[in-house]
Amino acid sequence: MNFIQKNTLVHDIVIVLHIIGTNKKLHFMNKIYFISEILILSTLFSSTAHAYVDGGTALLLLQGAFAAIGAALVFLKKPGQLIAKIFSRKKTSEKNDA
Repeated sequence: MNFIQKNTLVHDIVIVLHIIGTNKKLHFMNKIYFISEILILSTLFSSTAHAYVDGGTALLLLQGAFAAIGAALVFLKKPGQLIAKIFSRKKTSEKNDA
């Protein structure tokens, strides 16, 4: 923790997260609540960053969305079964063919 400058917001957040993580009496949901509260407060009181966002950022976000959808499909179903289901015809009963 020597690489973080003292008396900064990041330093204070690291200390609070360390205290929360080592406290055995706090339940898991209370820890999640405290961590989310710290993150929300740190974003509310952060200073503006004068940064440039180029046009490729939208493509990067779009690529991330496609990757998330693809990962969800692979996680939920086997991709071969999904492709076969999309391109296969529904089987009709053989009695209708005769």
